Amino acid sequence: MNRVFFIVGLSLISTVLFLSHSHGFTTYPITIDSTDDEHPRIGNNGYVAWTGYDGSDNEIFLYDGLSTTQITDNTYDDLDPHINDNGLLVWEGLVGGADSEIFLYNGSSTTRLTDNPYNDDDPRVNNAGYVVWAGHDGTEYEIFYYNGTSTFQLTNNSYNDWEPDINNNGDVVWEGYSGGGDCEVFLYDPPITTQLTNNSYGDYDPRINDNGFVTWEGWVGGADSEIFIYNGVTATQLTNNFYGDWDPQINSDGHVAWHGQEGGADSEIYLYNGTSTTFIIVFLARVIH
Repeated sequence: MNRVFFIVGLSLISTVLFLSHSHGFTTYPITIDSTDDEHPRIGNNGYVAWTGYDGSDNEIFLYDGLSTTQITDNTYDDLDPHINDNGLLVWEGLVGGADSEIFLYNGSSTTRLTDNPYNDDDPRVNNAGYVVWAGHDGTEYEIFYYNGTSTFQLTNNSYNDWEPDINNNGDVVWEGYSGGGDCEVFLYDPPITTQLTNNSYGDYDPRINDNGFVTWEGWVGGADSEIFIYNGVTATQLTNNFYGDWDPQINSDGHVAWHGQEGGADSEIYLYNGTSTTFIIVFLARVIH
């Protein structure tokens, strides 16, 4: 493993911020209020969506680079927004406070994609406006797919399917219990569904890029979680250690980032660049005046 250490002092941070500002780059708040604003999501076009408390319940807000628009205004909580690169938004709303439903904002109007007595969670939207989510069908959770016109049920089995993710080609990954005691990773490459993992331990939190590469965490041996990547042909285990590696994210180049709890003390950030893994440490030093 190649290791690179970054030591960042607060004095250096101050200098960087000053230089960034002098070259026209600066950090500024989008929200300035007395209530909580949380869970921001950003698209490649710079639009930002988040959940904000309006004094009564949580609503969805959108910043388009110039101004902020309150997308929802109702009497229930709207949560977990996700945004694509065209400014389309999806989220879950606790309609009536009883169960969560999925909503889609297309830039001018909002469409309610689900209307049932069960929970619909974890929505994701791609650049074509396709939406996936995990919805309860009265027995267990299944994966649902909205193709811009209609909704169909992607899975229909006797076990829970959760944590969907969709790329811009319309490919979907998720985790499902596969009828056994362990969670496995599945890939829908229309019109075919493939089970990517088949082992005796749990595989969770899959993410997919536009090239069809998939990353996830697998609890090898049930002791700790390791990071895996699938390149469209084969799966490779990126980590092999004695501590937890979690929450992998993958970009269009197939680079993977995650956090790992080396030594059990605290979590650090790791980056796989397609060839090797870099261990990044950020150390904040005290400024002495």
